[in-house]
Amino acid sequence: MSQESATNTTNTYLYADKVAQNPSIIPLVNAVFSVTQISNILKKHVESQFSNINVKAEISGLKIHTSGHAYFTLKDADAVIDGVVWRGTQLNAELKEGAEIIASGRITTYPARSKYQMVVTQIELSGQGDLLKKLLENKEKFQAEGLFSNSRPLPKFPEKIGVITSETGAVIQDILHRLRQRYPCHVLVWPVLVQGKGTVEQVTEAIKGFNALDDKPDILVIARGGGSFEDLFAFNEEAIVRAVYESAIPVVSAIGHETDTTLIDYAADLRAPTPTAAAELITPDLADVRSTLIHLAKRLLNSYQNSFQHCSMRYKLAAQSLIDPIKYTQEKSQRLDDWVERLERLKAAITLRFEQKLGTLTSGLKPPKHQLAWHYDRLKTLSDRLVSSLEYCLERHTISFQNVAARLNQSSYQTTLNKGFCLITTEDKKPICAMKDIKNQSIHIRVKDGSVKATLSDVEPKINS
Repeated sequence: MSQESATNTTNTYLYADKVAQNPSIIPLVNAVFSVTQISNILKKHVESQFSNINVKAEISGLKIHTSGHAYFTLKDADAVIDGVVWRGTQLNAELKEGAEIIASGRITTYPARSKYQMVVTQIELSGQGDLLKKLLENKEKFQAEGLFSNSRPLPKFPEKIGVITSETGAVIQDILHRLRQRYPCHVLVWPVLVQGKGTVEQVTEAIKGFNALDDKPDILVIARGGGSFEDLFAFNEEAIVRAVYESAIPVVSAIGHETDTTLIDYAADLRAPTPTAAAELITPDLADVRSTLIHLAKRLLNSYQNSFQHCSMRYKLAAQSLIDPIKYTQEKSQRLDDWVERLERLKAAITLRFEQKLGTLTSGLKPPKHQLAWHYDRLKTLSDRLVSSLEYCLERHTISFQNVAARLNQSSYQTTLNKGFCLITTEDKKPICAMKDIKNQSIHIRVKDGSVKATLSDVEPKINS
């Protein structure tokens, strides 16, 4: 390969890297890309163009992986696209096989298998999309305004209960039948429509009407049987939710079945899963109340009897242990007189003993003048002894020093020189003690009254005899 061809190939690869990093650049016709580079370019193009889209389709082949991710196919009559919901994604509706939905999310590619898929972040059931959207908007709005903050305690023994429901149907009969069984009380029924046109207005008017009564009920129950999402939607409307929140009477919501949830469930003080359950939640069971009262009455009677017997026994024991107060006072008075006499005698004895001790101590005291004279004589004696001891030590050490000096003078080389000897040293003042220390050098000869510098001319070793 020529140098020019190699250079062109290198430039082409460098350009491919630049396009992979910035897909907005239009690639050259002759540019060479790796599989990874072209996959990344396609991925970035697709994700930038379809980052937030809505797709209406049917769910098919739904599979929930052990990791928690959901994999499925979105299809219509002519095409399919893979879909995925990552674990932890909060959806407004449940994923179901065959369900018609409107999926919201983004399109991405999966380079490992050369396919594209939709990452779903939210879904709406098709046909209920507008209603779901309105419900979610209302829920968010009401929650921000604090309309879901009611949680007032309900009276345990209500005397009057107001019920807002249809006058026909099984709901009101179920509620009345359950109340007769558990807790017969006065029930006021305000008949309203619970489905279709006029429901919102009539329910709102009923809530306000109960609150306007002089003799208000203790609890309000808003009840309706089960139905479809559209049938129950009236109870998600703003007018009813606000009326429930503003009610001065505690409100219990009993709309639909246990799986049905409406916005007045959040605004009410209590949510009941069914109308029959509402009758049970707001009233006690009189049979249980009677049984409890009888049990408590027995416990109270037993406690009273036990307490009476205990107090009676304590009274008798206390009466037996009481003594005659006059005798008790006389005995204590006599004992007090005895203690007073003993204290007087003890006081006199202690006073006499301290006086004797004080006299003894006073007689043993000596005048300060005699004490000072004695200490002065002792100080003079010690001072004389100290001076004598110092003089003796000085004299002894002086003699010892003179003896050492004399011995040192006798051992000095100056004394040896005075006897006629001489000291021979080298030029660097080292003594010459043997023939091995003599070299061809000048020497110094020191006698008792000076020194002489000499030069060696002949060295004769010692001849052994």
